Amino acid sequence: MKHRLLCVIFTFIIPLFGCQTIHKNQEEQSKEQAILASQKSLIVNFLNKGVPNMALKELRRLLTLHPKDPDFLNLMGLTQLALENPNQAIKYFRRAYTVHPRTSVALNLSSAYIEAGRFAKAIQVLKKVKDDPVSQNYQHPERIFHNIALAAERNQNNRMAEKYYIVALSENPNYYLSLMRLGQLYERTKRPVDAQKTFSKAKSACPKCFDPVNALAMGFVASGKHKSAYIILRRYLNKKEIPDDGRQKAEKLITMVKKIARSRAKRDMANARARKNRAENNGKQKSSPKSF
Repeated sequence: MKHRLLCVIFTFIIPLFGCQTIHKNQEEQSKEQAILASQKSLIVNFLNKGVPNMALKELRRLLTLHPKDPDFLNLMGLTQLALENPNQAIKYFRRAYTVHPRTSVALNLSSAYIEAGRFAKAIQVLKKVKDDPVSQNYQHPERIFHNIALAAERNQNNRMAEKYYIVALSENPNYYLSLMRLGQLYERTKRPVDAQKTFSKAKSACPKCFDPVNALAMGFVASGKHKSAYIILRRYLNKKEIPDDGRQKAEKLITMVKKIARSRAKRDMANARARKNRAENNGKQKSSPKSF
């Protein structure tokens, strides 16, 4: 009886220890995952703040400890891109994609190929991703088409670039990056009306951004519409929540627009006086008596 009781006690104790071990392992895993997530957030903050050297220092240490972590590999690729080292970035993005194939990593890989000047390779990667069933659930398909367009544009294939920027905008009409690139393409190919319409859409998509305002203002200046340039800059400056660098650039540009407008006004007045003087001289010559 005593022996049977001991057996029963051990029967319950063993599962109890087993549950405690599982629970402890889960807690340890949760803590480890929380630490890793914190480390990854720290690296992202370094990159967002424009200090990739700090990110590089941390990632070298972390990749020694976690050489197959796809997030650390992807972040190292982004860090190398920020350091303008695209060939090294390609290596890390490829390793990250091998460990865990994700559309976002493939996009980063294509960006590295573009920066390295390997445009055909970038387009090859992107078209493969576009047709991959895994990418059908990707929430930002416009980014795939944008990168195809960007690779084509960098390869001086404006027709293909325009086509895919438009496809990207059909997926997301407010995709700011495609709106700006398409507007610049229209400018470069001498289509100012299309450029102005596209920059206006970019301005609506990102009211705080200075670049579309700058593009529109410079377009007005080029066509002699200084008042329109002044108005659009003043409206931008009247917004309360615009970045400091945007405000400084707008103030500098509005000063330049005023200076150009005054200079042109003086030149127009001088030209008008010159025309008037020529007309008066011609009139005097016609009215003077002829000598025989």
